[in-house]
Amino acid sequence: MLQLMIYFLMFLTTIIFINMI
Repeated sequence: MLQLMIYFLMFLTTIIFINMI
């Protein structure tokens, strides 16, 4: 369960990072 949350946080961070560029 913890691994799934970490994966989800990484996914959101990647989306935010791409949108900022």
